Amino acid sequence: MAGEGLTAVKILANAFGVFSALTFVISFQIRSNRRLFAAQALANVFYALQFLLLGAAGGLFNTAVRIVRNLLLSRSDKWEWILKKYWAPVFCVPSLIFMILRWSGPADILPFVATVGSNLSYWSNDARKIRLAELGCVCPAWIVYDLLSGAYGGILNEVLLMGSVIVSFVRFGWKGLEGSGSGENSKEADHVQKDA
Repeated sequence: MAGEGLTAVKILANAFGVFSALTFVISFQIRSNRRLFAAQALANVFYALQFLLLGAAGGLFNTAVRIVRNLLLSRSDKWEWILKKYWAPVFCVPSLIFMILRWSGPADILPFVATVGSNLSYWSNDARKIRLAELGCVCPAWIVYDLLSGAYGGILNEVLLMGSVIVSFVRFGWKGLEGSGSGENSKEADHVQKDA
């Protein structure tokens, strides 16, 4: 996947990866899930630009899906319909279809695995589950994909993101991240019970 040599385009692409990393690190220091989703939508724009410049189609497509997902979830206080649990697998379907249609080898599974892991955890609306999914599934899948794609800024992004998740556990405490962790409104915290 990764081409030879360091060009101006690759340097610019990886600069976007660094911008993404900084935005993601900040996002996990936000206790509110809605605000976390909004910050991560911006971080994913930087990540998408990196994949676009590197010609990494699977990463670009799955990042675009995450941008849409995060923007919708960031508006969950106004659009309660997006909180329904069936949206998690619905947002996995485009990634699955893209992976099948563009299959070029086992590396194509990695963005799909990361997307499924993040979608399932995000619709749990549980700050702790979101962070655990990032540590155990999402970040490791992206690190390998980034390495294969030459997205070195993305590797930095994922490593820093994992560190930021650990810091959030220390900062907010294990119990402090139980449930929504929103601290903003009961509608967001209670949506899981309404989704059955």
